[in-house]
Amino acid sequence: MEEKDLIRACIKAQAIYDANNTCLSVAECAKWLGVHNDTVLRRLQDSKIKGTLIGRVWSIPKIQFLDKIMKDWK
Repeated sequence: MEEKDLIRACIKAQAIYDANNTCLSVAECAKWLGVHNDTVLRRLQDSKIKGTLIGRVWSIPKIQFLDKIMKDWK
């Protein structure tokens, strides 16, 4: 494995680690996915996106979007 491949693998691993320890708000999730806030809310209500309602604020685990995270690194 070349050094650049090793560096790339380490960066991917860090991105996965960060995603595993990050939760997004509806607005952050919408911006990251490139959709409207209402779309995220609908997907939460339809269980297409997993999240926890804490009071009146959604907490959305970023790790569920691992496919997008990996596509961003290709």
